[in-house]
Amino acid sequence: MLWLWIVLGVAAFCLVVLLVGSYVAYRVAFSVPKMSDEVRYSLPDNKTYHPFLSESARMTKQARSLPFESVFTTADDGVRLHAQYYETAPGAPLQILFHGYQGAGERDFCRGLPFALECGHNALLVDQRAHGQSGGRCLTLGVKERYDALAWIRYAVERFGADTKIVLVGISMGAATVLMAAGLELPDNVKGIVADCGYTSTADILRHVIRRMGLPVWLFFPLVRIGGRLYGGFDVN
Repeated sequence: MLWLWIVLGVAAFCLVVLLVGSYVAYRVAFSVPKMSDEVRYSLPDNKTYHPFLSESARMTKQARSLPFESVFTTADDGVRLHAQYYETAPGAPLQILFHGYQGAGERDFCRGLPFALECGHNALLVDQRAHGQSGGRCLTLGVKERYDALAWIRYAVERFGADTKIVLVGISMGAATVLMAAGLELPDNVKGIVADCGYTSTADILRHVIRRMGLPVWLFFPLVRIGGRLYGGFDVN
């Protein structure tokens, strides 16, 4: 019987390692840390962004000074979602803007938001789930966010009417959100999609980031995927 206890002990140990490892991977990949406004509205401080830091800060400050109305809707899974509504003129075309991974709308659309208004459009600047004032325990790289996009479309139709022309606009993870939403049944008044810097799939971007971190994809991607399913209730594949 000793061998049986050894086998059970090894199996239990492996299960604990799997559960802990997948939870850590889940938290690293999908959680949104609490950030001060200074961090939230600033570009990452690395050489890629250094040439743009000053101008981005200026445009972000300008975007944050624009008057808006806070609005809310509810996602299909019950999460309360927040957006900021900017009105140029009643009945004008509406752009619904989706920011990127661990991002903020006024930063990611520091030029896109004013440009939308200059074009005579109204705008909904969305806090993606788990960001800003929106609820949710974690982001999902577009898996659940595509249905959140549909919830915002329904909100717009109900508030502004079924003849309101809608354009979905996303950057990075927001681009993935709007492209994945395109695979859903959208109403006819969604006239276009603008997707800036998206990725081919959720699984591909995770593999790419794991590889770029110098970690073995064969080990860490399954941990991330298991963590998403166990603790976030979604599958990245």
